[in-house]
Amino acid sequence: MANILILEGNAEIRRSFNRALTSEGHCVTEASCLQNFMVHASVADIAVIDVDLPGHEGYLAARHLHGQRPRAGVILLGEQAGGTELIRGLRQFADQFLTKPVTPELLGAHIASMVRRLGDAGWRLDPLKRELQSPGGHRATLNHQEMCLMELFATRPRATTVSRRDVVTALGYDWMDYDERRLDQMVSRLRRRWFNHTGAELPLHTERGTGYRISVPLRPA
Repeated sequence: MANILILEGNAEIRRSFNRALTSEGHCVTEASCLQNFMVHASVADIAVIDVDLPGHEGYLAARHLHGQRPRAGVILLGEQAGGTELIRGLRQFADQFLTKPVTPELLGAHIASMVRRLGDAGWRLDPLKRELQSPGGHRATLNHQEMCLMELFATRPRATTVSRRDVVTALGYDWMDYDERRLDQMVSRLRRRWFNHTGAELPLHTERGTGYRISVPLRPA
C-alpha cells in the first residue's frame, strides 16, 4: 500500500477520498493548501492534486513534489481536460488527469493501478548494507542501535507504535537499568542526520510516554 497526500480545497471531498483510500489500506494525509502540502510532500508515494485551486497552487504543488520526489506518482483533478497549463503539467510533473467530479471509488481504482506500476518504490531497509532507503532515492547508513530500531518497525504492521521497552530489549539492555533519555537522543540524532543529508524530514515520530512510530510502510530490501 502507499503513502498518499491529497491536496483538495473542498474539505468534504478530501474526507471522502481519505475514508475510501484508508479503507483500502493506504496511509492518507490531507492538505487544504500549498503550504500544508509542502510540509508533507517528503514522504508521499502518490499525490492527488486539485489543479483548480486559486493562484495555480495545484501546479506549483506538482512541481514541488516532482523536484523533491521525482519518482512519486501524481494524479491531477480538474474541471476540464485542456489548456496549456494542464498539458505542461502532464508532460512535466503528472501521470494522470481525472475530470471532476471524481468518485472515491474511481480514484481508488486509479490509485490501485498506480501502486502496481510503482511497485517497490516504498521505504526500504537493507540489513546487509545496514542502510535506510527512501522512495525518492535518499539513503543513510545506520549504526547498530538505529538498525535495531528500524528492524522493529519493518517487522510490525504499518504505523504501529513500538514501545520503549521493546526498543531497549532489542538493543540488548535491561529495561530496569536503562536510561530512557538515551533513546530520545538516538532518535533525535537520526532525524537530524537524515534531514541534514536529504533536506527532508524523516517520518519517525515520538509518541510521548509510549514509544516510537514510523508513519510510512517500511519493508526489508
